[in-house]
Amino acid sequence: MSDAHTQPTDEPHSDETTWYDLLGFQRDLLLVAAEVDGEELPKGLTLMSRLEDRYSDPINHGRLYTNLSDLEDEA
Repeated sequence: MSDAHTQPTDEPHSDETTWYDLLGFQRDLLLVAAEVDGEELPKGLTLMSRLEDRYSDPINHGRLYTNLSDLEDEA
């Protein structure tokens, strides 16, 4: 992600999703996905485990996979 996508601007909002447009959970999800070693995309259970290390409550499967799907639609 370039700095142009992470810096707030006064320009009219474009159709491109920025870091600031994402929910906090979605940002956390992207961060833990980026931390996973290897060339393959991380599996949902791996992401869930890493998120549960950050959150005090268990992560609901529905919440995880709904947000993964939403992020995929934005790509």
